Amino acid sequence: MQGNKTATSEMISLLRFPMAVCVVLVHCFFFVKGWHYDKLAEQGLGSNVVAELLLSARILSSFVVALFYLVSGYLFFLHLHDWDGGVWKQKMTRRIWTLLIPYVIWNILYVIFMIGPTIASCVINGTPWDDVNTWVNDHGGWLGLFWNARSLGKGQVDLWGHPAHATVPILMPFYFIRDLIVVNLFSPLFHYLLRSRQKAVSPCAVVTLVVSAF
Repeated sequence: MQGNKTATSEMISLLRFPMAVCVVLVHCFFFVKGWHYDKLAEQGLGSNVVAELLLSARILSSFVVALFYLVSGYLFFLHLHDWDGGVWKQKMTRRIWTLLIPYVIWNILYVIFMIGPTIASCVINGTPWDDVNTWVNDHGGWLGLFWNARSLGKGQVDLWGHPAHATVPILMPFYFIRDLIVVNLFSPLFHYLLRSRQKAVSPCAVVTLVVSAF
């Protein structure tokens, strides 16, 4: 057992640096004169070799997001032999403190940073709440601030030239935490799929894969 733990730690350690490099590449939005990745469908192949190489590096590095989920999920189920409602509740309680509460707090702090003076003026000076309400409504409402307040990558296309934008919370980098919270809620299905890996493919396993893809 100790050997397995050591091998796991070494493997994760080996992955850290290349994953960190890939994260940098994924978040680099390269602007080259006369060319940009969201104009891929309008550009001919070879029109800008440097930009196309940078674009290729970014596309090939996109797998790192899925890899982070795989590592997180593996660690979630590591050393777990029995699964029941109590185990799930215990793990979800931990995720509330480590994921949900920090996620909510940091998004609230960002909202305060953005419109705090306006809110203060409304409370102290009796200024109409129109500006606050307009700003909130423009970002999907109060609940939308924590879910889909912004559109990320408008105008961006995939390899086939189709739109590839996504929605993010008001604090954009926290989209990853939002998605991780959702995935954690479905952990019982993932656990069943993992435990069924040596059995015939079951309808539940198919549903799990479909939900994961969605």
